[in-house]
Amino acid sequence: MKRIIHLAALLVSLLAVPLARAWVYQDGDVLLIFRENGFDDVEFDLGNVSQFLNKTNGYTIKVGGWNANPVLKTFGSDLTGVSVILLATTSNTNSSPGSWVSGPEPDTTAYRVSPSAWQSSLWSTINALGTRPVLYSVPTVVSLNYPLSPGGALPSPDTNAYVIDPGNVYQIDSYDWIVSGGASLGNAIYANTAYVPSLGGQSPFIVESIIPASFDFWGIQPSTTYPAPADTYVGQFTITTNGTLTFVAGPPQSTIQGITRAGNVSAVQFSTVIGVQYALFSTNTLAAPVSQWPVVGGPIQGTGFSGSLTHTNSAATGFYQIRSP
Repeated sequence: MKRIIHLAALLVSLLAVPLARAWVYQDGDVLLIFRENGFDDVEFDLGNVSQFLNKTNGYTIKVGGWNANPVLKTFGSDLTGVSVILLATTSNTNSSPGSWVSGPEPDTTAYRVSPSAWQSSLWSTINALGTRPVLYSVPTVVSLNYPLSPGGALPSPDTNAYVIDPGNVYQIDSYDWIVSGGASLGNAIYANTAYVPSLGGQSPFIVESIIPASFDFWGIQPSTTYPAPADTYVGQFTITTNGTLTFVAGPPQSTIQGITRAGNVSAVQFSTVIGVQYALFSTNTLAAPVSQWPVVGGPIQGTGFSGSLTHTNSAATGFYQIRSP
């Protein structure tokens, strides 16, 4: 149930919070957003997305640049059931435009989008999420006609965060308002509610993940060519119910789902992530380290569905591994 704050406590809260911008958003910054129906949105600017790009597969960090205290204060010490979203976008005039979005499951369709469609969908939505809280900051005079929740459109004590009530006068700043097509989840009737988990329908797949969760981070590049470039799998985020956020670069390890053999040909079935290259490695002895196993099949590009590679080998026994070459 949404918290009710007495006016006196609210005024003290307003005086305690500095009347300054919570962030100076720039295209390319990663927005970390927490939301749940009936609660305020909590939004952070983590800085440029480059901190997560071009890392060696397996590179792991605990994500900093944000403070879990406003999140825990808003939703409670157990974040079970709260949605988490990560988003970023380049400028719409960037020579290599693109966006990055989170997703709770592999994208099995690949987002094919033209530059004009990208600008009117992903860029405009993510850019609005970054810039609107700054444009519609707290007015000089706050009257009783403008009831604020803790934070409202005010910055939280963390200088890169906003706590925004999607049901008050500052609702136009909130994630809920922006992605629901201009109607807040605080209202009884609102538009596009069903599309909120997919960024208001601007993404062809779900961008919200329910805590506790492990979820993917995708790079989407608009193009006029056909076929358009496949989505780029950046890595995987994991978040716990106490608000610990971790990032691991590169695709998750593929899982061998089965091996069949006909004559001297072995067929290996395995899980894939779209756009990731996979090769089959094999050895007849475990004496050599895995890094020295020879490639015996592939590479092929993942589709998000099961993949298969074959190996012709007269030996009846052997060991296989699927890796990105």
